[in-house]
Amino acid sequence: FTIQGATSGPAGVYNYIVNTAGTCAQASITGTITVQPDASLTLTSPATQAHCVNSPIDVITYVVGGTGNAATVAGLPAGVTYTGTNPLTISGTATVSGTFTYTVTATGTCGSSTATGTITVLPMQNASFSYGSSTYCQTGTNPLPIYGAGATLGGTFTASPAGMFIAPASGLINLGLSNLGTYTVTYTTPGPAGLCPSSANFTVTITTAPTAGFSYTPSTLCKDGLPVSPTFNPGASGGAFTATPAGLSITGLGVIDPLNSTAGTYTVTNTIAAAGGCAAASATSNVTVMDSVGITNLSNQGPYCAGTLTLPVSFTSNIPGTTFAWSASSSTVGLTPSSGTGSIPSFTTVNNGSTPIVVTFTVTPTSPAPVSCVGSPHTFTMTINPHPIITITSGNANQSV
Repeated sequence: FTIQGATSGPAGVYNYIVNTAGTCAQASITGTITVQPDASLTLTSPATQAHCVNSPIDVITYVVGGTGNAATVAGLPAGVTYTGTNPLTISGTATVSGTFTYTVTATGTCGSSTATGTITVLPMQNASFSYGSSTYCQTGTNPLPIYGAGATLGGTFTASPAGMFIAPASGLINLGLSNLGTYTVTYTTPGPAGLCPSSANFTVTITTAPTAGFSYTPSTLCKDGLPVSPTFNPGASGGAFTATPAGLSITGLGVIDPLNSTAGTYTVTNTIAAAGGCAAASATSNVTVMDSVGITNLSNQGPYCAGTLTLPVSFTSNIPGTTFAWSASSSTVGLTPSSGTGSIPSFTTVNNGSTPIVVTFTVTPTSPAPVSCVGSPHTFTMTINPHPIITITSGNANQSV
C-alpha cells in the first residue's frame, strides 16, 4: 500500500489512519504528514514610491519567512541596490529617471515566493538659460534671457550681490538702473507638486563705456633694453595694439620689444572694439626707440717706448652727448688712476721689464639723460716697449791698450 502525491493544501500537520478491509479481523495504523510552508515575503515599508533623480529613496525592507533562506532583487534603477537576506533592504540614490518595477524573489527548501514594487524616479526640471553676452554697457539695450532647449518656463530670476535691477518673472535686466559690477543671475524652475525643481547660474558684468588711455614708462626706450608693457590709465583696459610707422616690434597686447625694433619714434594705438552696446574706444601714445649707443673711433694705440708721453685718447659716438667710462687692464704702466670717465689723459709710460706690455682698455658708452642707455663695452690695446738694453757678449766693457 503506497501513499503518494503532491501537497496542495495549506501548510500544517496532517494525521492520517489506514484501515484494512476484508472478511477477517481488520487492522489499522496511523501516521503524520507535515506540510512545510513555501518561502514568503513580508513588506514592512512602502514598496512603491517616487523621488527626484539624484535624491535618496526611502529604505524598503522585506522580511523572508516560511522555509525561505535567501532573496534576490531584479529591476532596480541605477544607483539603487539591495543588501541582506532577512531582512532584505533596498536603498540608494537613483541616477537615472524613469519608472522601475522591481521583483523580489525569496527561495528556500520549499517553493519560492515573489513580490513586486515600483520606484518612480522623476527627472529634474531644465533650468538652462543664458544671455546674449556676459558683459553689457550700462548705456546699452536691456537684455532678456535666452532659454536652453527644453527649458522649463515659469520660474523666477534673482541676482546677487545686490545692485542689479532684474525682473523676477522675465529676467529682463535694466542696465541703466543697475550698479556697475559683476553679478550671478540665477533662474529657478517653478517645481509644482510632483516635479523636481532645479536652478542654473549665468554671470553678467555691467560696465561703463570703455576707455583706452595708456602710456609707456619710460617713453624713450633703449635699443638693447628689455620688453616694455603699457601702463593703463585708471579704469582703462587693453584692446588691440598697433603702431605706425612700420618698424616697431609690438604684440597685440601692447608689449614692445626694443631689441627687434628699428630705432625711431612711433605712434602706438590701443583700439577697443564696440561691444555690449558700448561704442568703440581708442587712444594713442608716442614711444621712441633709441639706436644702440656705440663708439665710432676706436683703434689700438702705440707702440710707445717706456718713458715717453702718450697722446690723450678721446672717444666719439653715434649719439651726441654720450659719456664714456674706461678702465685699463694694468695699473703699473704709469697711468694713474687706471680707470675713469671721458677721455684717457696722456701719461708717461713705464715698462721696467724686458718685454713689451700690452694694456687692454675697456670703454663703455652711455647715452645722455634722461634715458641713459648703456651700450656694449668696446676694447682697444696700447703697447708699451721697454728701454733698450745692451748686453756684452764677450770681452770687458772697460779695457786699456
